[in-house]
Amino acid sequence: MTRIAHLIAASLLALAGAAPATPPREPDAPLVMTAMHLHDPWVVADKASRTYYLFTRNEVAMTGDSRLGTMMYASRDLKHWTRPKLVFVLPGDVWAKAGSWAPEVHRWKNRWYLFAT
Repeated sequence: MTRIAHLIAASLLALAGAAPATPPREPDAPLVMTAMHLHDPWVVADKASRTYYLFTRNEVAMTGDSRLGTMMYASRDLKHWTRPKLVFVLPGDVWAKAGSWAPEVHRWKNRWYLFAT
């Protein structure tokens, strides 16, 4: 009887520590705003491609790239966003060791310009 009690106790302890496996996030799975790292974001609507682009400071957790710079998300409906891509990298010898902040992107004479502080 004590052997059965030990087996039951061991089984209960094993189950207490068990947790359902979380599937890994698909790299191309759409994101929603609550899952996005945003600091002073800037959104641009490109009429030609019918796409919104959101620019913000690079976050390693989102891009997997530790370089300092600006990352960009894209969306067609402002609800579902692509995983971000690093679109601007600060030079390695730059004085701005904390990275770039508050990017702005403007179109002028059919060219896009990114400004960051």
